[in-house]
Amino acid sequence: SNFYLKLYGHDVQIDHRSYKERGIEMEPQPKRGRGIIEQEKRIQKLEGSSEFSFVTDKARAFYDVQLRNLYRIIRHPEIVFDIVTKHHGTFMWADVQKKIHQYVDDPHLFNRVDAKLKNSPELIVLQFDPENKGSTVYTTRRMLAAEKSLIETVDNLGKMQSHGVETHHIESAITKADKELIKYGGLSADQKTAIHHLVNKGQIKCVVGIAGAGKTTALEVCHEIWKSEGYAVYGLAPTGKASQNLESKTLGNALDQSGIPSTTLHKFLKSYEEGRCQYNEKSVLILDEAGMVDLGRFEKLLGTVKNLGIKLIIVGDGAQLQPVEAGPAFRLVTTRLGKAGLNTVIRQKEDWQKEATVLFGRQKTEEAIKAYAGKGYVHIVGEKLPTSKTPEDCVNQYEIAHRVSSLIYREMAKPC
Repeated sequence: SNFYLKLYGHDVQIDHRSYKERGIEMEPQPKRGRGIIEQEKRIQKLEGSSEFSFVTDKARAFYDVQLRNLYRIIRHPEIVFDIVTKHHGTFMWADVQKKIHQYVDDPHLFNRVDAKLKNSPELIVLQFDPENKGSTVYTTRRMLAAEKSLIETVDNLGKMQSHGVETHHIESAITKADKELIKYGGLSADQKTAIHHLVNKGQIKCVVGIAGAGKTTALEVCHEIWKSEGYAVYGLAPTGKASQNLESKTLGNALDQSGIPSTTLHKFLKSYEEGRCQYNEKSVLILDEAGMVDLGRFEKLLGTVKNLGIKLIIVGDGAQLQPVEAGPAFRLVTTRLGKAGLNTVIRQKEDWQKEATVLFGRQKTEEAIKAYAGKGYVHIVGEKLPTSKTPEDCVNQYEIAHRVSSLIYREMAKPC
């Protein structure tokens, strides 16, 4: 599902883990279909009752779970914050009320829970808008503590000067790659800089590149260098599909056809927690599509890397998908550690296409589309225009759903 969401350009992801696995103290509510709901309403009307009648066992189970969840929220309202911050590191009050409404139907109870949460010591105001209180941005103390903990772990790992390689191995691998890719002009200057950055001493390294800039090829060369030094290289990815891509084509196609054994980040962390992890200081882990990893799992990964003494390579594109859960961890880590940047597009042959790809990578979408339109590659399909009310509704919905994309600690540092 997540692969096809990404394939068709949707900036959302589905988290298949249970509430328990995500640390949320709630029960998933069974789904009631429209047919069941309509039957309940008809029976209620016939019997003249103010309460819904249970038509099926599924309907009864739904109300039982809803009631138990309601008791949990009344007993500990901050559970609502846990649910909201699993997907948004920062949020607006409309997000909180939406979740309250999902579990609390009674208006009186709704107002009670709403008031308790507004006065909760767990709540932190990041940006206050006196003219429009609905646009005020919040976070929680737990989210702030998690971000601070991640920063501390990143800083400690950044000081570790391990996993160095011999210079002659670097030069030999680069020379070999230049010969293999001679018809493409060899490795770009950006790629060579990135290769040196990744294989030099350091327990954790980052590389960020726009689409088509040659991250795959650079990693292939790094793979050659690490193998020559006796390191075993493994791949990690946020999703199963991404790990398959990493194993089948990210490493080994152009140079040695060897591939790289890969797994999902979730499986890796689980194997470590269960004592089944076989990695050691002679292992190198490559985390692909790091921008999709949330704050909590990034912190667990870095803690595992520190304990096992392995080297971690973080690969991603800051303009690609945001994490399934909350927290822009990838941006935070690259900000603290620094990174090698791949900004020269080599996938496209035409100069204007390369420029457009760079614009897309910098999120200058309008300029990039204009470049394609100017070459006749954009065609407007005639269709009925929406009414004047519809765009306004869309804008209002967007404003309600808008999130602060910056890091929490940076938002707190801003003057009010």
